[in-house]
Amino acid sequence: SMLAFDYLNAPLNGCFTGPVASFSIKDSSLCENDCIDFTNQSLNTVWWQWSFPGGTPSSDTVANPTGICYHISGVYDVILIAGNSNGADTLLMSNLITVNALPSVVITQNLNVLTATPGFATYQWYFGNVIINGANNNTLNAFQNGTYYLYVASANGCDTIVSYVFSNLALTDIKADYSIRIIPNPTTDYF
Repeated sequence: SMLAFDYLNAPLNGCFTGPVASFSIKDSSLCENDCIDFTNQSLNTVWWQWSFPGGTPSSDTVANPTGICYHISGVYDVILIAGNSNGADTLLMSNLITVNALPSVVITQNLNVLTATPGFATYQWYFGNVIINGANNNTLNAFQNGTYYLYVASANGCDTIVSYVFSNLALTDIKADYSIRIIPNPTTDYF
């Protein structure tokens, strides 16, 4: 059990006033730079000492800490010490918060083709702030000079947007066995 004392089965004689530390969170899986709120559910407490190793801020003394941000991927503990004039109760939740890395995306250019790092779950290209319909894989044929944006999401739901400034749109040489025939030959007025 997470609780240090089984308060549900305590005698109902009105003598139990010991603190019981408890809290809840909406989601324990985050992405880098996400923030989380903690809801205090402690019983018989008047003060709280929170510890968020790896979080910013790394500690707090309010009942319900909000905006605890995690900037580096990893797995983190949360500790709550809750108390009153009769003592304190400590709740250590080991490996509670999992912070997933944001997608690391690099865009390269070969002539008019932009290629992004492969292997992510979702891709969506934009030209400026306009979505490019159907451009939802890791390559794109650039169609004009300007800034292209790429939204990328990984399978764990973490996402990022990267930009690429494209210039010097290259004209593609037609290299095929084509010939031009002008008729009639000779002519004096129209071809």
